[in-house]
Amino acid sequence: MQNEYPFLLPQGGQPQIVYLVQVPEPDKKKKLRGICSGFYYNEDGVIEISLKHITIVACATTTLALFVMLYLACRDKTVRCNWELKKFPMVSDVICLPFYDRIWCILTTIFSLTCMQVNIRAAYKHLYDAGANKAWNDVCLWIGFAICFSFPLIGYFDEHVYSTAHGILASIFFGSTCIYANILAHLLWENRAHINPALHDRVRLLYWMGWIMCGIMVVFALSFSQKINPPVWEWSLA
Repeated sequence: MQNEYPFLLPQGGQPQIVYLVQVPEPDKKKKLRGICSGFYYNEDGVIEISLKHITIVACATTTLALFVMLYLACRDKTVRCNWELKKFPMVSDVICLPFYDRIWCILTTIFSLTCMQVNIRAAYKHLYDAGANKAWNDVCLWIGFAICFSFPLIGYFDEHVYSTAHGILASIFFGSTCIYANILAHLLWENRAHINPALHDRVRLLYWMGWIMCGIMVVFALSFSQKINPPVWEWSLA
């Protein structure tokens, strides 16, 4: 609407009345309605994807697919299983099976490119703005990239045909994941003053999850020599 107080501006020796027009500010985020409305927002024609919802769906889909493949492989007796004795095949024994390997490679590639690397870059940007230690933040970023590349390659390099490459990539993925989670949790906790207090419990949960993952990884590494059912620990860590 027009402002009630006009300005008098001279033009050609004659005063001219100019009215200021106040335009109402649009809503910063207009949430769209629909069955998938939680996944995106519309702001001035720009679509903003919800990283939180994509992450939840991607993690749930990948995890569910992995355990469904385990169940089907055991049911069809393509791998040795004994549910009562908790005797399972290794994860690699399942994801290398015909057709399952294709599903796993597709899922992990999509997960790494559309979910994991976005989360890693978002965490880096958040810590950078929070004034976190630059050197450790850079290390965290490079470790995160190692996770993104090694994760899908585990399935592309079969454990039987490319056993050495498969073992190296699996070690890089599991080791990098544990290290990344711990460094990220420490950096977030040290800079929690720049984080919403309502999210401090989640940072604390990430902190303990990182240590739990490291503990499981140590037990998994020792399980081969101590013969304490390595597949169970690998599935727990995975």
